[in-house]
Amino acid sequence: MRGDRSGGMGGDRVSSSEWEIRGDRIPINEFGLLLSLSTIVFPLLHALLSLI
Repeated sequence: MRGDRSGGMGGDRVSSSEWEIRGDRIPINEFGLLLSLSTIVFPLLHALLSLI
């Protein structure tokens, strides 16, 4: 949700800050990992589909 509001550039900054927070808060580890993967996977899938 935060990435959508801030946009692509802001999303990168938020993800980098989340990496640091994840080290302190263990429960957010898995959820943060899913968010980071989703932000990386969806743009890649969109790029691959556009190439096809």
